Amino acid sequence: MPRRSPKAHLAAVLKWIAASPTSAVDAWRRRIFSALLLGVAALGMVAYIPSTWFAWKFGDYDVVILGTAVYALAIVALLARQWSFATRAGLLASLPAGMGAYFLFSYGHATAAPVWLLTFPIFCATLIGRKAAQTAILFVTLTYAVCALAVDRGMLWWALDQPNALGMLTVTGGCSVLLATALSFAITAIFDGLAAEALARVAAEEASVQFARAVNQSDGFVMLLNVDGSVANGNVATNELLARESVPWDEAPWTIVRAGEPWAGTFDWPLKDGAVMRLSGTISLVRDEQGTVTQYLATLRDVERERFLETRLEQGQRLAAIGTLAGGIAHDFNNLLHPILSNTEAARAQLDNNGEAAMYLDDIRRSAERARTLVRRILSYSRTDNAEREPLDLGELLTETDRLLRATLPQSVHLHCVSEPGVIVRAESGEIQQILLNLATNAAHAMPTGGTLRISATGAPVRDDAVLTSTFRGQRFVACLQVQDTGIGMDDDTITRAFEPFFTTKSLGRGTGLGLAMVHTTVTALGGVIVPMSRVGAGTTMMIYLPLAAAAPPEPTRADKQARTPGVDRILVVDDEAMVLMATRRQLERLGWQVTALTDPAEAASLLADNTTQFDCLMTDLAMPGMSGVQLAGVAEQLHPELPVVLTTGYLDHELQPGERYRIVAVLPKPFTSVELNEVLLQAMQAQR
Repeated sequence: MPRRSPKAHLAAVLKWIAASPTSAVDAWRRRIFSALLLGVAALGMVAYIPSTWFAWKFGDYDVVILGTAVYALAIVALLARQWSFATRAGLLASLPAGMGAYFLFSYGHATAAPVWLLTFPIFCATLIGRKAAQTAILFVTLTYAVCALAVDRGMLWWALDQPNALGMLTVTGGCSVLLATALSFAITAIFDGLAAEALARVAAEEASVQFARAVNQSDGFVMLLNVDGSVANGNVATNELLARESVPWDEAPWTIVRAGEPWAGTFDWPLKDGAVMRLSGTISLVRDEQGTVTQYLATLRDVERERFLETRLEQGQRLAAIGTLAGGIAHDFNNLLHPILSNTEAARAQLDNNGEAAMYLDDIRRSAERARTLVRRILSYSRTDNAEREPLDLGELLTETDRLLRATLPQSVHLHCVSEPGVIVRAESGEIQQILLNLATNAAHAMPTGGTLRISATGAPVRDDAVLTSTFRGQRFVACLQVQDTGIGMDDDTITRAFEPFFTTKSLGRGTGLGLAMVHTTVTALGGVIVPMSRVGAGTTMMIYLPLAAAAPPEPTRADKQARTPGVDRILVVDDEAMVLMATRRQLERLGWQVTALTDPAEAASLLADNTTQFDCLMTDLAMPGMSGVQLAGVAEQLHPELPVVLTTGYLDHELQPGERYRIVAVLPKPFTSVELNEVLLQAMQAQR
C-alpha cells in the first residue's frame, strides 16, 4: 500500500475533525475550525506549560485553574465529534471571551485581555456568521463598559495605583471594539462573497451538467473540432460515429470554414464498412477574446432516414396519383369491356360446344372476365376490400394461365407447368393469376440470357415447419403453388427485404418495388404464407402455401342460370355510352325483358313523368353528363315511389351502398355478365313486390 504524504495526512486529520459540510461556505468554516483546533491542540501546550509554571510560582493559582480549564475545553471541542458543528464552534469561540473578561477584571487592560477580547468576535465571524459576530462585539463593548464603571468606582485593585487608569482603559476598549468591528465585518464580507461565488459555481456546474446530459442524449452529432479538423470533444453519438469513421471529412465544408465563414449544408461521411452516411448541419467558428478562431463547433444529423421517408412519401404520392388516374381509366376500360363480354356471350350462345369458333369465343370471354378481375384487383390493392372468393381448382387455372404466360415471357425462357388434380383453394382466379404473373415476370428478369421456369400446383403435408404449423394450425395438408427459376438468385439481405413495398434491385425506371409486395399482400389475404428460397447463382424458388378448400358444388347450366319466365316486365335502361347501352339492351332482350333504352337522362326523366308508359324497374348508369344516376333515381322516386332502381357503374371507388338513398336496390359494376344482370334484376323485382 503506497504511503501518504504529510499533506494528505493533514487533510485527513482536518476532515476527521469536522466532516460532512452542507455547502461550500460551510466547508470553508469547517476547514478553518479544524485548523484552529489542531493548532490549539498542538501549539497550545507550548504556551500553556510556561504560563502555568510562572503563575504557580508567583501564587496566581486562579490563572493556573483558568488556563487548564480553557485548554481542556479546547481538547473537548476537538474530540467531541458527536456534537453539532455549531455547538463545537460556539465552544471554541467563547474560550477567548472568557479568558479576556477574566484577565481584564483581574489584572487590567495592560495584559493579554484586549487580545483575547479582540479574538472573540473574529472567531464568531469566521466560524459561525454575521449575527454571532455582532453579538460578540456587543459582549466586548459591554465588558469594557462594565470594567470602566468598576474602575471609576474604585472597585478594581489594579486601577488604584495607576494614574489615569480610566482613560487608558477607555482608549484600549475603544480601539479593541473598533478593530473587532472592522475585522468581523471584513471576514463576514469575505464569506458572503465566497458563498455567492460558490452558489454561482454550483449553478454553473449544474447547468453545464444538464447541458452535457442533453447533448449526450441527442441523436445528432455535436462535436468540438480543432483547427486541423480533429475532434477535440463530442457527445455519445459522435463517439459512436468516430468508432466507424474511415475518412474524416469531405473537403467542401473546410473550404468555407477555413476562410473564416460558418458553413451549413450536407455532405457524405465515409465509413469503414464502405457505406456512406449522409450528414446535414452547421459548422460554426469558436473565437477567443482576441477574435482568433481556435476551434469549430459542428452540429450534424443523419438525414439518410429523412431522405428515405421523403422518397417513400414521394412514391406514395405518385402511387396515389396513379390510383386516381387509374380510377378514371378503369371507368372507360370497363365500358369498353362490357360490349366485348356481352356480345361474346351472345355469339357463344348461338354455337354448339364442339366447334372451333366456340373455343375462340370462350377464350375471349375468359380474357374479358380476367381483365375485369385484374382491373378490380389493381384498384383494390390500396383499399383492403374483401373480394368475393369461391372454390378454385389450381390445376385448371394453371392450365388456362399457361397460354397467357407463354405469350408474356421472352422466348429464351422455357416454361413448364405441372399440377395435381383436385388441389382446390378459396380465391378469385384473378388473384392467383396476378401472383403467377408477378412471380413469372420477376423470374424472367432474373434470367436475362434465358433459362427455365417451372410452375407447379400440388398438395403438401404440414411438416414440422415453424412457419407452416403456426399459419395452418390443425391442418394436415395444404395447397402448394411453386414457382422456380434458374436465374441469378438472391443473397440473404435481398431475401429479407424482398417483400418490402418499394424495395427493388432493378435499375432506375425498370421496377417500382411493388410486385412482390402485392404478391405478399394477396397471399396473406388468402390465409396463406409465401416462403422464398434462393442462393446467388443457383436460382430462386417461391413456395406459396394456401389452405385447402372443399370443391364447389356443380355449376348450374347456362340455361338454368338464364331461365326466366317471359312476362310483361318493362325496364328503362339509361346510359350515355351508346355501345354499352346497345350491349345491355341485347342482354336484357335475350333474357326476356321488355326494354326501353335511352342515352339522355333528361329524356328518361321526361318519359318517367309521362304516365302513358309504366316501367317495372329503372336501370341507370351512375356517371352521366347533365344528370347523374343518383339524381335520376331521385326524380324517379318523386314520380313513382315504388319503382326500384339499379345503378350500373364502371368506377370501383364509389361509396354508394344499396338502400342508402331513394329506391336504389342494387349497384352493379361493369362489365357484367348476363347471369349477373339477370340475378340483380330478379332481386329488384322481388323487392318491388
